[in-house]
Amino acid sequence: MKISDFLEKVRADSNNRAAIVCGENETLRNVVTKINSNRIHRIYVVNRDDVPVGVVSLRDLFHVLLAQMQAPSNIAARKAELKKQKAKDKERRRKLHEREADDKREKRALKVLVKEALEDLDDE
Repeated sequence: MKISDFLEKVRADSNNRAAIVCGENETLRNVVTKINSNRIHRIYVVNRDDVPVGVVSLRDLFHVLLAQMQAPSNIAARKAELKKQKAKDKERRRKLHEREADDKREKRALKVLVKEALEDLDDE
């Protein structure tokens, strides 16, 4: 069913009031603006061929709004999680640095031992 056929049916059911549509890729801002400026409670989503593929209602918009309002608590939890992860990463880097320093000291000590052993061989 084409959008024009669909709209004719909607118009007949709603006292000849034109249905307002938006594209599948329209921004939330555009959808809200259309709903507000047309003083409607829902907007029909159409694809490139003007075939209806869905409806966005005020309830859907409230759901998004509530999710956004709750996001700060999720953000705070995520920040705390990231802070802990940073601390763990810092500790891992510190330990790695210590191991690298130990390896360098061992390598220098080994070089000294090898040098001394070679000198002892030369003396014999």
